[in-house]
Amino acid sequence: MKTVPISRRPNKVAAEEFAAPPGPDRSFDAFIGSLPDVLVARDFRLVVDAIVKAARAHKGIVVMLGG
Repeated sequence: MKTVPISRRPNKVAAEEFAAPPGPDRSFDAFIGSLPDVLVARDFRLVVDAIVKAARAHKGIVVMLGG
């Protein structure tokens, strides 16, 4: 086994990109804003933005999930 200091280990995300703790605003918009802009949270934000854009344009919305 080889040990590597955390400071030298390559990471997918930086600590600054982590989620923020919830503030006094408990709205869905504040929740989305508190999510980190990395990995699946980034994808979730893109889906939410697309749904909002479609709804404002009075367009249909189809969301598919799979695994």
